[in-house]
Amino acid sequence: MKNATKISMLIMTAAAFAMILAGCAKVPQTEVDAVKTALEAAKAADAQTYAPESFTAAMDAVTALDNELKAQEQLGAVKRKYDKSLTLASDAKAAAEKAAGDAEKAKEAMKAEVADLINIVNALIPQAKERVAKAAKVKGIKLDSSALAAQLETGLAAVTEAGADLNAGKLAEAKAKVTAVQEQLAAGEEIVKAALDAAAKPVKKK
Repeated sequence: MKNATKISMLIMTAAAFAMILAGCAKVPQTEVDAVKTALEAAKAADAQTYAPESFTAAMDAVTALDNELKAQEQLGAVKRKYDKSLTLASDAKAAAEKAAGDAEKAKEAMKAEVADLINIVNALIPQAKERVAKAAKVKGIKLDSSALAAQLETGLAAVTEAGADLNAGKLAEAKAKVTAVQEQLAAGEEIVKAALDAAAKPVKKK
């Protein structure tokens, strides 16, 4: 009888222990994996470059989640609770998704900006060529029209490259190239204007 009682007690104890183990909180791995996926998507969208503030916020949220998971790991199995981890995982996932979305919006805005700039510069180059050609015919003008004409041809080629970069998704490169040409056009315009002004001044008689 005593043996039966002991066996029953052992069975009850084992069952209770099993229930305790079953009730122990587990790492919300599905949610954690979802955060990792969202963060990778943000990186793939170049959020670091096009949405740096949102990406930093996402990384901070992921760090907070990691710290909470590590804190729970330090506790005993029975004491672990992942309610806060679930909340932090939800926040981190949302932050990563926002970073990816912000990056895509920023890229679309830059694409439109660069496309407009390319159109503007393409229209300005022929005008600049015409001004240089006319200025070169002005009597007494001191202007290296050949150098300016060559510079304009180089600029035209650079704008063509910028267009190819834009189509290839190399937005930063495209913007840098077309902006450089725009600056060269402005500088060339100043050179032509200065030469014309100098040629228009009456020659002082000695």
